[in-house]
Amino acid sequence: MSCRLLYLNTHRMSAYAWQQGNLRAEGVFDYNEEGQQSFAEYLGEHRGSQFSLLANVAEEGHALETIPFLQGADRRTLITRKIGQNFLGTPLATSVSLGYEKNQRKNEKLLLSALTNPAHFEPWLRRLSDAEVPLAGIYTVAQLGGQLLKKLGQENSRCLLLTLQDHSIRETYLVDGHAHFSRMAPLSDSSIAGIASAFAAEAGKLHQYQIGQRLIGRDESLPAFIVAHPLTIPAIEKACPAHNQLNFTFIDSHVAKFANRSEEKRNQIDQEYHWANIRQLAKKANVKLDRYLDKTIIISANQLEISLRLSDFFGEQVVELQPFIPGIDSQKWLNCFDAFIAVQNHYDLNTSDNERIRILLEPDAKAVLQEIKKMPKRRVSGIRAENFLRNPFALLGETMSKVISPESFERARDKAGLHLYDFESEVIRIDTGHIKSLKINLIDAVYI
Repeated sequence: MSCRLLYLNTHRMSAYAWQQGNLRAEGVFDYNEEGQQSFAEYLGEHRGSQFSLLANVAEEGHALETIPFLQGADRRTLITRKIGQNFLGTPLATSVSLGYEKNQRKNEKLLLSALTNPAHFEPWLRRLSDAEVPLAGIYTVAQLGGQLLKKLGQENSRCLLLTLQDHSIRETYLVDGHAHFSRMAPLSDSSIAGIASAFAAEAGKLHQYQIGQRLIGRDESLPAFIVAHPLTIPAIEKACPAHNQLNFTFIDSHVAKFANRSEEKRNQIDQEYHWANIRQLAKKANVKLDRYLDKTIIISANQLEISLRLSDFFGEQVVELQPFIPGIDSQKWLNCFDAFIAVQNHYDLNTSDNERIRILLEPDAKAVLQEIKKMPKRRVSGIRAENFLRNPFALLGETMSKVISPESFERARDKAGLHLYDFESEVIRIDTGHIKSLKINLIDAVYI
């Protein structure tokens, strides 16, 4: 059974499919009747899947309770009553046992959590029920915070976690990996300076709230983790100076994603994809690179350019395709590309400065190159060449539009002097119906 993730925020539902350890976006459905109808149609197409729902909404509550030592139906009944007392009117609630007090009574400590606005979920859950698809569970972003820090090796008995989602800062107070408090603060300024300022202000507010609720001591030091985009971290570090009460740790969101990847993604090729991304970000931020990243240029290729050349091959005119990657020596790349019978996952080139360029092909770029590789010596002729010049997407596959822009192809065609013409004919007749003259107008062909 395939697995799919649904992500619900204040404004819309997003759907994703799990594919080789990654999430692939499949649809976005607005919070209106039209969006919910489209969502129902989407569910109908995937009845064989198991769904999980992740929510990021403001209406989320947490409460601590202590109950006598009970078992079975008596325990369940009491927990249901406690949930009703704390979160009246919502069926979207759960409890987590935090263990037993070490005394003769052995009272059980419970963490109760609930989504306090069930009306926001009702239309979506109703359509899941109508489609009769299995729903594994409903989770919140706050609930996943402890697992994230654990995977990053940042476990703490008590800490604050601040992240940025849906133009809001999610602030969570974690105790032994469990969310005991969480809130959302809208982000009014999405500039780097605005994000940095908001993180600093919200961390201070959350800390003061914990003190006011007597969850922590006034002079107690507390770890605070901020997960943010790498380009914003220098500004956030400057806005959040260390002080006695809050010890800040700043986590690169790209590193967090890298650390959180599945076991099947922990291989050489996938690691190099991430190194390529890290190198690009480091260059943008003017960060000094270590020797490996400095001398090993890893490029993740998801875009191609193309050059066309008209040549004569034993008396027949043929069109030669020369695909190349922006920023890479085109002749070195073509020599390397032509040296293999099949398209490779990556290609290695050496520069005059003793640098190694490793080119990693994204799936769409690889698919286009595979179509080009099928052509003898990257050449087409005759009616196939004419059809290619009229509609290259039919020959190179549907993914070509994602990899080679139509404008880029038109520039290559014009530079090569390759033109196709259509014509319009106009017949002029005399009164007897006989043809007096025939007029033919040549017009530029329409390229699709």
